[in-house]
Amino acid sequence: MENIISIHNAGYDIEEGVQDSFELFTHLKNNKYEPIGFCFYTFEDIENAIEDNTLNIAFGDFEYDEKKGLEIAKKIVSVLKSHGFEIDWNESVDELILIKDFDWKKKYDGKDYSMDGALEDFIRLNSEENEQ
Repeated sequence: MENIISIHNAGYDIEEGVQDSFELFTHLKNNKYEPIGFCFYTFEDIENAIEDNTLNIAFGDFEYDEKKGLEIAKKIVSVLKSHGFEIDWNESVDELILIKDFDWKKKYDGKDYSMDGALEDFIRLNSEENEQ
């Protein structure tokens, strides 16, 4: 997703995930990238996904702008739906996006999917989009 930071296992809870997102935002801005928003799930969300087959996705923008946050969430939902996920979300910036019937199958593969991985993916994906 263009200029949206996405992080796997962003801290234990939402507060830590938002802090991680803003840390990545600062690093990317300092390196001339223009992230507009973020999405992530936390360790707590992973535990819930394994237990009850649902995965919460937090989202937001970096200016605390409700309209921009809503636009970002709609982009995220659109991408998730295009990949066949069933979504429960009331189109409010105050509610997490819920992926229903989520069958967690991720196994350890040695790749860093947390903050460093999110940084590398953002740079790679946004560099590819700029080349096209």
